[in-house]
Amino acid sequence: MNKRKVILEAIASLLILLFLYAGVSKILNFDRFIGEMNNQPFPNSWTPFLVWTIPSLEIAIALALMIESTRIDHRYYPSTKEILTSIIINEKTFV
Repeated sequence: MNKRKVILEAIASLLILLFLYAGVSKILNFDRFIGEMNNQPFPNSWTPFLVWTIPSLEIAIALALMIESTRIDHRYYPSTKEILTSIIINEKTFV
């Protein structure tokens, strides 16, 4: 196995752990997660949709990263998630 392959496998493994932990911890602490979502700068009417969508997407991304053929397509999701989060927060901050 060459050095590049080992590095990519390590990065993929760390991202899998990160997204699984994030998604599962939100589900296990669901009441607290709902409260935290209600404190965010977007309307509380979005909370029922977001509290199920965010953990589901995080777990789905982790599962997609486990499959080598989908890894190339999904390697951009961590940065995409951060960009979307920033847009939502900034949109409500400047309105």
